[in-house]
Amino acid sequence: DPRKRLRDIGEARIYLQDPGASMVLTSSIPPGFSEAPADSRSAGGRAWIPWAVAGVMTLALVAALAIGGGDSQDRGDVPVVFSSIEAPAGAGFHLSGTNPAQAVFSPDGTRMVYGARSGSANPDLWLHELSSPIPQRLPGTSGGSYHFWSPDGQSIGFYTNGALHIMDLATETRRQIIVTEGGKGGCWTQDGQILFPVSASSPLSKVDLTSGEVTVITDLSAEPVSNSHRHPRMLDDDSYLFAGRLTDPASGPPIAIMVGHLDGSPPIELMRSESQAEFVGGHLLYLSEANLIARPLDTETLQFTGPPVTLVSDVGRIPGAALALFSCSSQGDLVFHPGY
Repeated sequence: DPRKRLRDIGEARIYLQDPGASMVLTSSIPPGFSEAPADSRSAGGRAWIPWAVAGVMTLALVAALAIGGGDSQDRGDVPVVFSSIEAPAGAGFHLSGTNPAQAVFSPDGTRMVYGARSGSANPDLWLHELSSPIPQRLPGTSGGSYHFWSPDGQSIGFYTNGALHIMDLATETRRQIIVTEGGKGGCWTQDGQILFPVSASSPLSKVDLTSGEVTVITDLSAEPVSNSHRHPRMLDDDSYLFAGRLTDPASGPPIAIMVGHLDGSPPIELMRSESQAEFVGGHLLYLSEANLIARPLDTETLQFTGPPVTLVSDVGRIPGAALALFSCSSQGDLVFHPGY
């Protein structure tokens, strides 16, 4: 069945879990792609583009959508390989609208962290090495949410107990960075700063992890006027993406995808969307009506250089948090929670 094969990717693997667990499809292909020829399109009409990974983290068993990938060598068709892994015993993924803890890939795509809870207990963050079927609970992360990785993949940042924390994963030591009031997301720069919102109705700030100095870096009153800035993601070493929740969106998507600059120059509006965006392999990833879209973007001119292409459909979203439930590694690995 051609729908169960990937074109030109090599070393593909899919992990499927039982309901309440996860599915992940990964590949060894480096990031960067262009549209595939017409004969490699899926039966449903969706473009099968050379993208490294597609996958699912879900509370119900959902079939994976394979997305082809390629490099300069023709590797031929490689069958998708399915295998199962266990979810944290007796737990389900934690996707509360107040403090969600979706699956987030490490930069190199070898690990992910997600939140899971059992019954009425507080959720914990779990570290899952993709080389192992058994996830590891991270001590001291009870109630953890909106987590993100350091650029070297050795630490994570997360919110819990009214504060932003970081944890060294090798030693499992936790350090409180700053008191917050329901911050929504964050990202870690190459030079040891974290970009974050202090609250659900604040602009973005940055904190220097060495000095502890905190600086406000965005302005809610600047156009387009927003009632919060959230979900920062690095675009390159000098600039970052963030989501501005519009005060008066009138009609159309309620989120402005903005590009901010670490040098303090004014942010630039890139587009409107339903949630946050990420940049991987020269492409901006964003949600449109539950479809995950990839579109090539020139980071120098901030102009799109090609048409949008649908990667997968039925991607989950938490509207109140302006959060689409997907994550990408720097290698192009993708995981998402469908239809939440």
